[in-house]
Amino acid sequence: MILADDNPLKHIERPVVTIALIAACVVVFVGQLADLVPIEGGAMVPRRLAAIWRSGVVNEQVVREGLTLVTAMFMHGDVLHLLGNMIYLWVFGDNVEDALGHRRYLMFYLLTGITAGVTHIAVAPGSAVPTLGASGAISGVMGAYLVLYPRAMVYWRGARVPAFLALGVWILLQFVLAAVSPQAGIAWWAHIGGFGAGLVLGLVLRRR
Repeated sequence: MILADDNPLKHIERPVVTIALIAACVVVFVGQLADLVPIEGGAMVPRRLAAIWRSGVVNEQVVREGLTLVTAMFMHGDVLHLLGNMIYLWVFGDNVEDALGHRRYLMFYLLTGITAGVTHIAVAPGSAVPTLGASGAISGVMGAYLVLYPRAMVYWRGARVPAFLALGVWILLQFVLAAVSPQAGIAWWAHIGGFGAGLVLGLVLRRR
């Protein structure tokens, strides 16, 4: 796991959007534990969305199911799922927010998360397994970090290595796992789709 980086902020004093996203995920997870936030209503189910989109009908159900592409980003399956995602968001999110600015970073985060969800639906349109977690959007943050700060040093597996090495190995591993463990219950292609969106949007939305 990547636990830290050597990459000071240059344009902002505090990554307020990253902090707010982490806080939102924590609050939603507490709501899940207290049965105040039902997984059924917030998680994204690929089969439902694929069927609705194929129908071509636009109604309240389409809007409700479409919103799960966003709500699912803030839900998590258990404490370890939440903790792992939030560590990566904290390590990489502050610098991407620094490079993009607060408002563009929030737009970037939501767009990469939605792209991740759509990628998962495209690859597994018949899946009835509820999908939830911030990992698709965070994969986008990691993709942006790779193109914005490829030579920044990160602490990975007890060693200090350049970001392009650690993140390059990480995305390669997602392709491998998608090929060998497609039924593992993890949306590998959501990670890949989010990462790809982050590569592009990170360059498009960065400060000039």
